[in-house]
Amino acid sequence: MIFKIPFILFLSLLVMACSQQPTLNNTAQTLPSWYVTPTPNSTLFLYGTGEGKSLQEAKNNALNDMASRLSVSLESTINQNKRLVSNTLQKEIYEKELTQNITLKVKEINFTNASVEHSQVVGNSFFVQMRVNRQELFLHQKEQFMLTENHINTLLEHNSTLPILEQIYALEKLNPTLEKATSQALILTALNNSFQSNDYVQKYHNIALKKESLKHNLRIKLSSNLSQKYFANVLIQRLNQEGYKITANEQNVEIRLNSTINYSVAMGWHIAKTTTVIAVISQGKIVSNHIINSVGRSSSSQDNALVSASKYFKKELDKLGLTTILYNQ
Repeated sequence: MIFKIPFILFLSLLVMACSQQPTLNNTAQTLPSWYVTPTPNSTLFLYGTGEGKSLQEAKNNALNDMASRLSVSLESTINQNKRLVSNTLQKEIYEKELTQNITLKVKEINFTNASVEHSQVVGNSFFVQMRVNRQELFLHQKEQFMLTENHINTLLEHNSTLPILEQIYALEKLNPTLEKATSQALILTALNNSFQSNDYVQKYHNIALKKESLKHNLRIKLSSNLSQKYFANVLIQRLNQEGYKITANEQNVEIRLNSTINYSVAMGWHIAKTTTVIAVISQGKIVSNHIINSVGRSSSSQDNALVSASKYFKKELDKLGLTTILYNQ
């Protein structure tokens, strides 16, 4: 009897284990074959599979899977277009932004013509395979792209009539639209290889580079009402850092600094409180006007207090940024 009890327990456990094993295998075997081995995309259709606790959740996951597959197929197209700008200084920034924008735009695709090709419930989960007609999606995406393309062309036509400073800012504002159009064009090629995205991508990249060309042709004259050039030098250095050229002769833009200084002495410290108006003038018209208040102090002289105030001026200038200073934004 002593030996029978452990033997019976062992036999019971063995029976339980054997009875459970087929259940696990059967569960695995009930997973749909189209889910275990997803249908690859074809020239006619895009596919996506998904699992969820509800049918809608499974559908959403299937569409996300479809977008992910499309993102993967875009890789070769993206790499090809990266080579278009391989000789520019903006290559690394361009590549990073291009890849990020493509990923975002693919996620934003509305698969309006998606249909459920397979659906099955296994246990408490729903399994779905979705299918999208590739040509229908291409035509819909192309329609959206052409709206963006026409909008860009309209803006460019208008921008060409503006003074050079305003053209630079207009191109600055156009950047998000150019990025959107680039992503749309590359997605179209991924959907239909006959769509030539290279020309469009090169066009948008050239438009973006035009801003640097306009900067090169921009001539800024900077004047100040102060004999001390501390504040003027701060602004000149900031302009040079961002590729703007300062000239003393011919100019198409003028920046005037008008500073008022209030000196005082407190507890042995020389205090310089300044108010500086920065006016940007293009073709005789003030296009931007900003005021920066700064304060500095020195234990030795008023002049050193003014130097200290110019350092505070630099901090405030950096906070505003040149885009705000130049374009009143």
